[in-house]
Amino acid sequence: MSRIDRNCARKERRASRSGAGISQIGFGPLNNRYPPINPLSEAQVEEIHNASLCLLRDSGIEVMSASVRTQFRREGASVDDDTGIVKVDPEMIIELIARAPREIRLTPRNSDHTVTLGGSQVNFGAVSGPPNVHDCVQGRRAGNFADYKKLISLGQAFNVISVFGNQSVATTDLPVPTRHLDCYEANLTLTDKIFSAIPIGKERVVDAAHMVAIARGISLDELHQSPGLIGNININSPRKLDEAMSDGALALAELGQAVIVTPFTLLGAMTPVTMAAALVQ
Repeated sequence: MSRIDRNCARKERRASRSGAGISQIGFGPLNNRYPPINPLSEAQVEEIHNASLCLLRDSGIEVMSASVRTQFRREGASVDDDTGIVKVDPEMIIELIARAPREIRLTPRNSDHTVTLGGSQVNFGAVSGPPNVHDCVQGRRAGNFADYKKLISLGQAFNVISVFGNQSVATTDLPVPTRHLDCYEANLTLTDKIFSAIPIGKERVVDAAHMVAIARGISLDELHQSPGLIGNININSPRKLDEAMSDGALALAELGQAVIVTPFTLLGAMTPVTMAAALVQ
């Protein structure tokens, strides 16, 4: 055992005897001082970027939500309501991206746990939506509300966790139409950190916004100016934007909250087999 390991073990034993709990640094911003790794040259990145713009201009993306297609049409995109295909000119994409802030501050009910997304900030969050939970005592089991509350309570205890994802474990024992309300209540009573809305449709997002506003003692208009929610949606392959998820993302945007959009692709199965073509998609 190294000297560092012995010192850490000694501190842990002292904390255990004193009842002081785990030894950890305080909650606070983490900044990455290092530049990102560049596996591709600037020319390669530009080539992939231009190919993706051409794909959206020439082939488009299927947008299954009528309300989201309407929003695209208002911004100047070419929309075919019969097929759901939306085609967007590169200039429009660049303009829309330019509107997004480089950083955004999210404030939970405890403002000491405010986090900043973007820039050099690094934020660690709890996982979103696993169907099962496992421990060394009870083994593997289906996700349930009791374990959900235990997991978010653990996340609250660890300062390194600054954000909770969309359900730390699926609450399969609760009724589907209302389980999001139970999860939001647990998030707001057992934690005081940022959490994700469940962005499956507009209703679940609006419910989250109302409950966060109530917990913070502010109005929805004030929440719009001081956001406190995130939501994550996926783009399905090949080039398809799901109705419920896109409605949820639109609701978050209309409420002034943060939206995370990720691609859901499996190389060679849902995308072309080459890395460059998969990145374009």
